[in-house]
Amino acid sequence: MRWLCLSVFLTLLPLFHLFPLWVDLACLAAVIHRFYGKWETRGWLLKLSAIGTACGVFLQYGTLLSREAGVALLSLLVCLKLFEQKGRKDAMLVVFLCYFLLMTWFFDSESVFAAAGMLAMLVFLTANLISVNSGSSSFPDALRSSAILLLQAAPFSLLLFLLFPRIPGPIWTLPRHAPRATSGLSDSLSPGSIGNLALSDAIAFRVEFRTKIPNQPDLYWRGPVLWDYDGKTWTRGARAQAGYSLGAMQAFSEYDVMLEASGRRWLFALDMPLSPPRDALISPDGEILASNPVKSRMRYSLASSLEYEMGLDEGEANLREALKLPEGFDPQAVSLAEKWKGKPVPEILDEAVKFYRAGHFVYTLRPPVLGKDEIDDFLFRTRSGFCEHYASSFAFLMRAAGVPARIVTGYQGGEINPFDHYLTVRQSDAHAWVEIWSKGRGWVRIDPTAIVAPARIESGMSAALPQAAPFMMRGGFRRLRFGWDTAADLWERWVVGFGQARQKQLFSAFGMKSVNLSDISAAFAIAVMVFLLLVSLLLFFRSAKRDRVLETYLLFCRKMKRIGLEREASEGPLEYSKRIKTFRPDLSSRVDGIVRRYIMLRYGKGASEADFSDFRRRVKRF
Repeated sequence: MRWLCLSVFLTLLPLFHLFPLWVDLACLAAVIHRFYGKWETRGWLLKLSAIGTACGVFLQYGTLLSREAGVALLSLLVCLKLFEQKGRKDAMLVVFLCYFLLMTWFFDSESVFAAAGMLAMLVFLTANLISVNSGSSSFPDALRSSAILLLQAAPFSLLLFLLFPRIPGPIWTLPRHAPRATSGLSDSLSPGSIGNLALSDAIAFRVEFRTKIPNQPDLYWRGPVLWDYDGKTWTRGARAQAGYSLGAMQAFSEYDVMLEASGRRWLFALDMPLSPPRDALISPDGEILASNPVKSRMRYSLASSLEYEMGLDEGEANLREALKLPEGFDPQAVSLAEKWKGKPVPEILDEAVKFYRAGHFVYTLRPPVLGKDEIDDFLFRTRSGFCEHYASSFAFLMRAAGVPARIVTGYQGGEINPFDHYLTVRQSDAHAWVEIWSKGRGWVRIDPTAIVAPARIESGMSAALPQAAPFMMRGGFRRLRFGWDTAADLWERWVVGFGQARQKQLFSAFGMKSVNLSDISAAFAIAVMVFLLLVSLLLFFRSAKRDRVLETYLLFCRKMKRIGLEREASEGPLEYSKRIKTFRPDLSSRVDGIVRRYIMLRYGKGASEADFSDFRRRVKRF
């Protein structure tokens, strides 16, 4: 019972963070009480408890059919089942329910760690099953037997994994109670919104270039474009729609992006994408939007132009939107920018650059708190901030000086993984920059962060702020982390993402260029039959080699039965020999010779074919 309670606890442990607190406490109380006590509840009380847990789950989730509600209810019922322990049947049912709960770990995570934990728990649960059925008191022996059984099953499991026909879409699904939390960039910008991501080494996406990898300062990964500013926050807002067009395109780059789940619709692309991938669209601002939120890893192919002209025909209504400022905010910044009004755009840019360079601005993740007039406080008092501070203040100054401006958020840079040569872009590479509109040139990228912290753009955030680099991306840990990223990517692509396309790719490696579902099904059926035939032949030859000794001994036993000395079912060869010699002393020497050779052939080592021939001859002549 204690091993069974421990199995339930370990199976539920990775799920506890998904449940409300009362479910965690109820499960723990039930398992701990059953672990230390022998008390068994009455049937009516157990049924009442089951109904109560179902009602509690319904009140918590509003349904019993969602994924989270179903797992919570099953977990509570498994814990209650421990109090209905009447014999081996109940114990086996608890183990089988734990097997089912074990699969729900993948609802929360499909990582290598989750799979390794599931494998360890699979060994542990199977050991419980062996212990329950054998009645053995030695659990370590059951663990050893469990590991051996699963190792023996591994080849057939691998065969099933590789050849079982993959059906497009989920085989079964349950509605989620609530959407998965989003991660990464949001569709708004305010002080601290990007700085909060700077300490995260989580991967945003990985890129495999089919052409030469661009230089670090050219790696601007475009995301949401923000137009509206209310004095605190920049948002996407609404604008007159127009077509997406590029002109004077040069320096093309082709690449594949493996985007991690974010819960958002936008896909990131190198400035500027030429066209959207399949099942996505491109906005007039150059944003790429998927048809649905990205809830699992997504792979898409793109081509971008690093030298381009964009928005030459931008409408007057949109340009007026790009000049709007909230009233009553940041009078000092407005006063400064009005001095530049009327000058050509290049001269306004020169004035702004001079202002930032002469202001002794500091690039930092820990800027002071800003007051009501955030732009004024940043430009004239604190002069310390992260990329969102510089982008927001620069766009504000441009608008106040009469230059249409907007903010673009995304990522800048990335690091080449030395193991697989993919470009890895992390959440810590999140960035914001400005685009201004200039007649004859369209929207032009200006990155004010490059003015005060050029190392951030040329060498990455870790070069500009070494102390801010995540611990695992410092010193000797970087190579270890890159190795782990490569392993996790292989796991994601060839295990979690092993779908129909990957399966066809596997078949094409063996010369089968065009295969369909029926071909894969036929190959699977043939492979299973061949595998089972080989296993059967192996078992047959092993048993045939062993059983000819036993069959010869059984022939001897049948001859003894004919003279009235039948072997008892529980009687070993030595005991049987002793009984024969008691009733028939005249057969002692011949019986001794047969039994001694049988024991040597059956249980000894080093027996030869000649020994077996001598044994068989003695039995036939007996």
